[in-house]
Amino acid sequence: MHHPRLMVLDCTLSATSGRIFVAAVKRLLPPAVHLVVHAPTRDAGSSWLDDFLRAPPAGLLISGSAASVVGGPAWVEPLAADLRRTATVPTPTLGICFGHQLLAHAWGGKLRCPATPSQVRGIRRVELQTLDQPLLGGQKSFDAAFSHRDQVTEPPPGWHILAASDYSPIQALAAPDLPLVGVQWHPEADRAMILDNPEPDPHHPWNQLLDSDLRNLGGRLVLTRFLSALAPPHRSYP
Repeated sequence: MHHPRLMVLDCTLSATSGRIFVAAVKRLLPPAVHLVVHAPTRDAGSSWLDDFLRAPPAGLLISGSAASVVGGPAWVEPLAADLRRTATVPTPTLGICFGHQLLAHAWGGKLRCPATPSQVRGIRRVELQTLDQPLLGGQKSFDAAFSHRDQVTEPPPGWHILAASDYSPIQALAAPDLPLVGVQWHPEADRAMILDNPEPDPHHPWNQLLDSDLRNLGGRLVLTRFLSALAPPHRSYP
């Protein structure tokens, strides 16, 4: 029996962070979906793209990263170029945090990358700008887990802004003619991720969040919906 494949691009800078991300995805992945993980930050060349084009997956998931998209490591621009090549095989794609920023950059959006660290971390309210995106559902607003520094300030030409927050007008994006969606928050966030990304102040509420707190966040549903849609019958987004 043929099982649909989910391809994960693990863009984390440490193997530990990568394992945490993949483990969180596995817990939400339908049993019928086969997981394939590539690490562009550590793999040589474009082996993930070769795999993608040889046997297109049912979905592509791009992780967060401590790296910056603009002015970041040498592997970022080649990865952005490789992502543009996936447009020849339109595939439901979800970019998370860094993955969201990378999708925006690859298709011509603009980002703000502070010269000094200015971390947004914790639970923030997200306001939807449209109720038509299946991955985000019909909620007008919801809470989500955030841990990032850079952010998208201008969407790629023609892309739709799906969600905003009190500190940023672009929290989620969708391409107009490809099944590409990016979200700035971390729908996969769990206790292991919190421990891997602690606040400098150990008494900050971020450090005290539990799995039960994170499982109940509305922002988590974007990932569960994305993964559920990969299992037959297959649906594409947006």
